[in-house]
Amino acid sequence: MRTLLLLLTLVASTALSAQVGLPLTQQAAQECNAGKLDAALKTMEVAMASGEDSHPFAWYVLGFIHKEFYVKRDNSSMRSPHRAQAEEAILHSMDLDPAGEYADNNRNALRFLAISHYNDALQLTKTFMGANAELPEGEWERFQSLMVYVEPDYDFGANAADFFKHVGRGYNRIYLESGGEDRLLLDYSSRYYKRALDYDGNDYKANYNLAINYYNLGVKRIKQIDHNTDIFELLRIQDECVVLFQLALPYMAKAHAEDPERVETLKGMMAIHRALSNRTISDQFRTQLRDILGEE
Repeated sequence: MRTLLLLLTLVASTALSAQVGLPLTQQAAQECNAGKLDAALKTMEVAMASGEDSHPFAWYVLGFIHKEFYVKRDNSSMRSPHRAQAEEAILHSMDLDPAGEYADNNRNALRFLAISHYNDALQLTKTFMGANAELPEGEWERFQSLMVYVEPDYDFGANAADFFKHVGRGYNRIYLESGGEDRLLLDYSSRYYKRALDYDGNDYKANYNLAINYYNLGVKRIKQIDHNTDIFELLRIQDECVVLFQLALPYMAKAHAEDPERVETLKGMMAIHRALSNRTISDQFRTQLRDILGEE
């Protein structure tokens, strides 16, 4: 995605061309292409106040200048006010251009900005905490809302699978960093992995990580058994663990089917079947694992 952003920048930078009857906008475009962003923005402010604001190209140039501020001055910061101003100006240019004379220019610039929100959404999944867990989804929703203008029939499936998988991983990170005591965080993690699988049921990481979530919950419950656990509580925990291991199995099997010789899924299949007392099947996976690892 980062490479795509750079390519779009190069394409869009050639799009600021002369327009008859828009002398100030033309001047601003030239200043922008020369890297004189402060001068370009001031010129566009004068242009807009001088009657050139009725032309879609003027709004495109204004949006492009703000985009350049966002990229070059603000280092593509998600807090940059210039990105929002760029989006607003480009969308207004599209509103003023029903014939689509500047459609390619506007769509290229807007695609660039939309993808920046998608990249920010993925980045936020690596750092968000419980108090600001809504931030990644806000960026994801902005990506979607802008891409509809760029490509009305855009298929969000692959992006959605990737995004929700990252959110699931983010909640798992928070769960582990908080000491693994908040079951709700792990439930959120599993919920988002399932959302990813709604878009791509064969996604290896989503299947594997979801299986691990269920398996680890079962192991955690088993470790809570001690000499103070009465027989009725013991039976209840055992039943709960069986359910969790049974939930884990189809997702681990799906991941294993995607890469049958992958060590981590062979270990997962071996462990889950062992936990479910399927010793024969567990031993078969153990044998496969030893063969792949070259163990005697």
